[in-house]
Amino acid sequence: YRTMSGVRHGAGLLSGYETIMEKQRDYRIDLVKACALFFVICVHFFYNGTFYGTPIEGKRMLIMMVMRNLFMSCVPLFIMVSGYLSRHFAWDRKLPVRFLNVWITYLLCGAVCMAFQTVVLHKAAQASMLESVFDRLIHFDAAPYGWYVEMYLGLLLLMPFLNVIVQHTMRSQLRSCVIALGLLTLLPYAVPDYAFFDHWVDLYPVFYYMLGAYIGEYRVMLDTRRKRMASVIALAALAVVWGIFNFSDYRGRNFLWEARNGYNGIVIAISTCLIFLLVHSVPVERMPGLVRRLIRRISGLTLPAFLLSYCFDQIVYPRLNAVFPEAYRQLVFFPGVVLLVFVCSLLSAQGISWCAGLMMKPVRWVFLGKPVDGKE
Repeated sequence: YRTMSGVRHGAGLLSGYETIMEKQRDYRIDLVKACALFFVICVHFFYNGTFYGTPIEGKRMLIMMVMRNLFMSCVPLFIMVSGYLSRHFAWDRKLPVRFLNVWITYLLCGAVCMAFQTVVLHKAAQASMLESVFDRLIHFDAAPYGWYVEMYLGLLLLMPFLNVIVQHTMRSQLRSCVIALGLLTLLPYAVPDYAFFDHWVDLYPVFYYMLGAYIGEYRVMLDTRRKRMASVIALAALAVVWGIFNFSDYRGRNFLWEARNGYNGIVIAISTCLIFLLVHSVPVERMPGLVRRLIRRISGLTLPAFLLSYCFDQIVYPRLNAVFPEAYRQLVFFPGVVLLVFVCSLLSAQGISWCAGLMMKPVRWVFLGKPVDGKE
């Protein structure tokens, strides 16, 4: 049995809430989480813009196709970070604390999103307000981007049992397990217009979790410059080739978000693994202290920033779509729009983080028998 190395980090998207001890903080993982959040905002640019409603034609649409391939690693990156950091979680009294941390943060963000929809978007209230609010909360619709929380909470309940596999198998056996999960979740839709053995495709969160756990447990790294350069070239080639393939496949018609170009697509999975290893190889510990603290702060706000980004998306994108309805014209505004939503989401997430920390103090006292200051 391998002993805990002890990291003080939150798991995946939910950093700042679930923590385990480590002798020295891994700021490289903080950078992975910060990049994953930024990628989420980038993916929402395509989702909330007119990319999916504009026929695929021209060089700019090809560039956007390649960009989308890279940014689609966002959610898989978060799940891989969860596996990397949570591979020692056990079924104990801390589990309900972790669960309630996530749930309370979701409730706070859901309340903000519902108030935003009512006050700013002027969406009519339901006949039974209380019933409507309750229904949206339990179905994770209060925050429109809350689907990730629903998925993660289920994964959280499985983590202690998945970790038994990680901790009590040899490296070759764990590698075989990850490969088997990849075959089940990634290959069924690898061939266009043909699906086979597709009953397990929705198991992709378990695949990414176990992949992250394997990388963390056996310290898989790009430890030489040659490996890093080869990974950069492979990632760029994969994004361009897959982008050209999709461009040719959808040319003259609207692009569709299908399984093969989604989170359980084999190309996205390979790209995610390469991005994770490349970002994790960046020597963040050599950066100035102010930069490290900023990266750490961003990584601690990923969940509320993810959920609250909906509000700013609804402010920015309707105006952008009205003035520039063609997706290829919107590409020029990509850097400014994404950066604006990213910064606004983080600033608003800070308030949610403070509120959630206060609400969790009595919860920690009840379950753990001691007050916790909530600091990372």
